[in-house]
Amino acid sequence: MKKLLITALLLLITFTSKAQEQFEGTWVSKGSTFKTTILASEYSVMEVFNFSFVDNRLIKEKIKSKSKDMFTTTLYNAYNGYSVDITYTMKDKNTLIKHMSGHLNKKIYLKKL
Repeated sequence: MKKLLITALLLLITFTSKAQEQFEGTWVSKGSTFKTTILASEYSVMEVFNFSFVDNRLIKEKIKSKSKDMFTTTLYNAYNGYSVDITYTMKDKNTLIKHMSGHLNKKIYLKKL
């Protein structure tokens, strides 16, 4: 299962165009086993998902709105029943800020891998 997930992730990342470079990529935060992967086309963010090989889980986010400098998503975690709205903004080219509100109200700084 892990090999299949790794292969699928690498293929998606490899074939994704490099247009919205400020958001695209895999991002990590201190204290979490989850990695956030953002796939973007030439004009917008297309897909956001979080995965953890430690917890063996994949959690997708639904995109609600997007602009050049930010985008918002909704995440539902079936494992714990949490639902949050997330706004992503860039601090700098290697730091993404994830503002979460809902069952969890928190600001998380993500670093690009």
